[in-house]
Amino acid sequence: MLSYQHIFHAGNHADLLKHLTLISVLLKLKQKSKPFTLIDTHAGAGEYDLSASKAQLKSESSTGIRLLDELFLSQSDSTLLQTYGDGFYSNLSSGNYCGSAGWMQQFLREQDQAHFCELHPNVYPELCDFVYKPNAHCYEVDGFKQLIALVPPLAKRGIVLIDPPYEQAVEYQMVLDTTEQSLKRWSTGCYLIWYPLLNTDNVSKTQAGIRMMNGFNTLSELPSVSNMANFQWCHNPASEAQGMYGSGIIAINLPWGCDSEITEALLLIQQSKITQAAFSLDWIKQPT
Repeated sequence: MLSYQHIFHAGNHADLLKHLTLISVLLKLKQKSKPFTLIDTHAGAGEYDLSASKAQLKSESSTGIRLLDELFLSQSDSTLLQTYGDGFYSNLSSGNYCGSAGWMQQFLREQDQAHFCELHPNVYPELCDFVYKPNAHCYEVDGFKQLIALVPPLAKRGIVLIDPPYEQAVEYQMVLDTTEQSLKRWSTGCYLIWYPLLNTDNVSKTQAGIRMMNGFNTLSELPSVSNMANFQWCHNPASEAQGMYGSGIIAINLPWGCDSEITEALLLIQQSKITQAAFSLDWIKQPT
């Protein structure tokens, strides 16, 4: 369960979806001076050297961030893409790419709090070296269990990002159970749950994924859920791909306007013809 290291996949098409969604919510939170809390259950190293041998092994960034050039991002009509480009290229100038914890730390203000969990013994020291703000805290613990221990936080606003590697089929149920427990304890947080879209012969994972999605349909009926969206970004057609052909984000309690911003940004990338990827948004529970 500890074999996964995100550097092998840093900057791929899944990161593109995950980070654009995350930044959209961060931008909304930052519009008000009230404090917020950020929790990343599987934080990784915080940032990644894309020139490192591990990152170059599969060159997965060529399916994601490497498709976007600086001119496209800077001249886009999308504020979300412009913000992403500014942060992306400022970090890339030093040879690094921000992971989810890196983006969270960038947006963290003095009045806010961030909590980053990473269980891998080789990656956790890298995360600790990367995190420099005094109100950002690192934990070498199981992120699922730590999330329940951290909620409800003092600040009522905030984000929970849940993005395990799904190396084992049991993780799908762990995601669902942890989300349900956390929602019952912290109903005002925004929850972003990443999941892979797999073309695989692994029956147990396929069935676990189906059960998880059915479980989210049930969770949408909770009174603490004001809305629930399912964003998907398919890098390849499922019929042609082996392994992960795309990924999705279940967004719970998404702030007003984020769905439009995320949709606009991803459709602009899709319409630019720089990738054959396809975007979709389905509401599991419509905003009221």
